Amino acid sequence: MSSYSARATTQPMQETDVALMEMELLEQNQRRLGNLTSRMTTILNGFDRRLIRLESSILPIHKSTQLLSRIHGNVEAVQRHLEQHIRHYGIEIQDEPFLRQGPDPQNPWAYMEAIQRVVNDATPAQGAPADDVISKRKAIVDMAARKLVQLVQQYAVSEPIDPRSYLASQMPHLSGECLTSIKALIQFLYTLSDTQSKSDNTFRLALKSLARVRASYLTSSMQSLTHAVVQAADHVQSQPSDMPREAHVKYVCGAAPFSEWLRALVMMMESEQAAVSSLFQGMSWKALLGSTLSHIFQPIVTNINTLLPRILPRLQHGLQAHRFLALDFVRASRAALGPSCEIWNGLLQHTKCSSTELSSAVISSQKDAILFFPELLRDIKVIPVQREHEALHADVSDIARYGIRLLRDLTDYQDILTVLLTSMGTKNWTSDASDVSPLADGLWAEYARDMLASIVSSLERAVAGSSQPMIASIFLLNNYTFLHTELRSMSLIPGAMSACDQVLSRGLRTARVSYLETWKGIIQPLQTEPSLVHTSSTRQHTVRTDPIQVFFGLLQKMEQVHHTHPLVPGITASVRDDVIRIVMPLYVTALAKRPADAGVRMPTDTDILRMIEHMYAS
Repeated sequence: MSSYSARATTQPMQETDVALMEMELLEQNQRRLGNLTSRMTTILNGFDRRLIRLESSILPIHKSTQLLSRIHGNVEAVQRHLEQHIRHYGIEIQDEPFLRQGPDPQNPWAYMEAIQRVVNDATPAQGAPADDVISKRKAIVDMAARKLVQLVQQYAVSEPIDPRSYLASQMPHLSGECLTSIKALIQFLYTLSDTQSKSDNTFRLALKSLARVRASYLTSSMQSLTHAVVQAADHVQSQPSDMPREAHVKYVCGAAPFSEWLRALVMMMESEQAAVSSLFQGMSWKALLGSTLSHIFQPIVTNINTLLPRILPRLQHGLQAHRFLALDFVRASRAALGPSCEIWNGLLQHTKCSSTELSSAVISSQKDAILFFPELLRDIKVIPVQREHEALHADVSDIARYGIRLLRDLTDYQDILTVLLTSMGTKNWTSDASDVSPLADGLWAEYARDMLASIVSSLERAVAGSSQPMIASIFLLNNYTFLHTELRSMSLIPGAMSACDQVLSRGLRTARVSYLETWKGIIQPLQTEPSLVHTSSTRQHTVRTDPIQVFFGLLQKMEQVHHTHPLVPGITASVRDDVIRIVMPLYVTALAKRPADAGVRMPTDTDILRMIEHMYAS
């Protein structure tokens, strides 16, 4: 038993020793491996440093080698060109000195003949290779052809004009002699195009130069008119303003010279189109007419398209748009470009220029202008009669002042308004005028009547339900009189004037009746007998009231009201006479009935008459 235990104890100890020996061996191997790794890392780091130094040394050499290669290539190219030019200088062409001088603008025909001689000359130069001779002649011809292109450009130049000076006649254009010379030069260059590459084609270069010069002339000539249009549009649309803008920012019809601008544009473009078309008439290059006109028209078309949103902000829903300016544009564009821009579209039909932008602007402006009619009626309804918490006054209100200003300014556009109203249809501008009969004098007369009726109804709503009927009636009389005076100074067509006059006359009659109704309370004491008044419930005694005294007290209050809220001069005389006719007979009768022993002396009828006249004195 003991021997077995000893063997069992010895065996684990041996296994432990073996494991320890293996661990020591592994540890030794790991140390050796770490040493090897450290040495390898040191060696590799040394290689990296050497490679970096080597790269730093080789890179400048590589760059220098590349530079030397480029220099060598350039030197070889220069040598080749020098050899070619030396060979060219060794080749004598008889007309070369003359061709290098350039053509005489007064007589270019000799110059073209010299070019043709060089082209046709097939005699080889003595001692010179044939290829060198051909190359030399080609270079001379190209140089001379470019000088002809410069001459075409010189012929086509014109000083900018002020197109407004020619609207009544016709726009100036290149003379027939000048066009003939340009056509001859272009035709000659066309004969040389077969001998030239596409990049060196002086024929096409001449057409582009011609187009560039004429485009510059067209743009420069239109610049002053374009600037005037933009400046006028900015003046009435850039500054902030209360709404409606048309009532607060005055725009004089024609202030933006749309009519002159568009007419001049069309006339100048038509003149250029006719002149350029004559250069292509009967020629084999007629297919290039469209591209040449495109190069001429494109700058001015692009300029106009860029400015349209600035001139007409409503195209992009700009709130600062001035509607009367838009009406001016619509009228001018219909006259100059056609109702559907057919003249403008025809001008650009065979070119690559887009006519869409201006055509769309004209059509959109016409549609917007139709919306102006209900908009203006709504604007009148929202004009405040007075500021909030302000006491009722009888002066001329903003409703009448701004409303009649809108109507007055609209009269400058009666012709285009009639056209727009016709396309809109009768009564489509309002939803609450079904009870008003149409007029035989046309839609413009109907709209003017409805616009004035809207002003009148807004004034009536402003004082409806007022607790001061006398001041309210004075307010209406003053405003209607102001409107009537302003209406008489307008240049409305007869039918519109008659319709508006009827609206105001009806309003004046109603306001006058309301005003005279307020006098019933003043004259009522004159129509009653003296009455007994009980002054105490405990001690009954009576006092006889004097109707004349009561009337006089009320008349003094009425006088104070009229001094605070006077009538405007245009109606005072007729209203005063009506009041005198109502008051004086009753006062004279009441004064005659008054007992002689009444005690207190009352004003005579002359005093009352003077008092009433003073009440209405301006």
